[in-house]
Formats: sequence, structure tokens, C-alpha cells
Amino acid sequence: MFSIHLRSIVRRLAFVALNAALVSAMYLLIASPILAVFTDQSERLIQLEAALAKERAIAAQENSLRLAAVNIRSSATSELFLAAASSGAMSADVQGRLKELFSQVGAHIQSIRVDEPFREGEIRYIAAYLQLTGTVATVRDALSAIETSKPYVFVKSAFLRLPSQVPGFASPVEPLLEAELTVVVPVRPQEEPR
Repeated sequence: MFSIHLRSIVRRLAFVALNAALVSAMYLLIASPILAVFTDQSERLIQLEAALAKERAIAAQENSLRLAAVNIRSSATSELFLAAASSGAMSADVQGRLKELFSQVGAHIQSIRVDEPFREGEIRYIAAYLQLTGTVATVRDALSAIETSKPYVFVKSAFLRLPSQVPGFASPVEPLLEAELTVVVPVRPQEEPR
């Protein structure tokens, strides 16, 4: 009789253990991947929200630039645009400003080329193409300096890369980063003679 009662308990425990194992397996095979997808999507949405906030901040700066273009004659906005009499003077001014800006943060300019001014909508711009090297922190500081400079300087494109290293040779210092940037500077419209 005791043996029958013991077998009944063992069967019940085996039944409970088997069901617990099946529930755990179903969780691991079905629920866990679904939760992982939701977690990944949540993290992705957080990253996208941060990127959207950054893009909105950039768009807000563009709107202030367009507003400044309309009110260009006021002295408060005149510092936001590059002012020069000729394209040669603008080119020299842009080169000088960029060299000064990047030397302040410790970035080394390898080359710089400034194109002729061009018009996009109501605003004239002058584009500069430059190659610079520096540590990751230096390049980050250089890009940050561009964002806060006056007259405005906008990064139109950026290409960053690590220079190739000899295999098996680790540099004891922070590696240098090579950056190729295309920046545009808005140009103040020339005043018409009165």
C-alpha cells in the first residue's frame, strides 16, 4: 500500500517536472526570442529618437540661417555670414578661418581646397574640401568647433578612416584618424549701391 502511494507521488512529481520542462522549453524556444525582438526594437527606437532629436536641432539651425538670410542687413545677423568683396578674398578668408579653427583643437590639416561660390536657393555658399589628421578626440573636437563657429560652417560630407597599420605592430599611443570633410560657408549678399 505504501509502495502504491509512493508510486503515485513519483508519477505526480514526474508529471509536474515534465510539464515544467515543457513550459521552460516553450519559453526558451518561443517567448524568449519574441522578447529579444521587442527589446532590440525598443533599443533601436531609443537610438532613432536620439538621432531624430539631433536632426531636429540641425534643422532648427538651418531655419535660423534662412531667417538670418532674410534679415541680413541687421547687424546681429551679419556675423553669421562670410563677408568678402571677391571670390578670391572669400577663398583666402575661408582657408584662414578653417586653418585657425582646426589648429585651435590640435588637428593637422594636410590639404585644403576652396571652390568658387555657388547659389542654393536664396543663399550663396562657398565650399571647402579638406583633409585632416588627428586623434579621435581631436577630430571630434574639430567637428564640434565647426558646429559652433561663426560665421556658420556646415559639414556637407565627412569620410573618416583609420590609416593602415603594419600587422602585428601595435602603436602605444592613440591611433590617428584621417578625415576628409566637405564644408560649406554661407556668404553674405553684396549690398547694392545706393
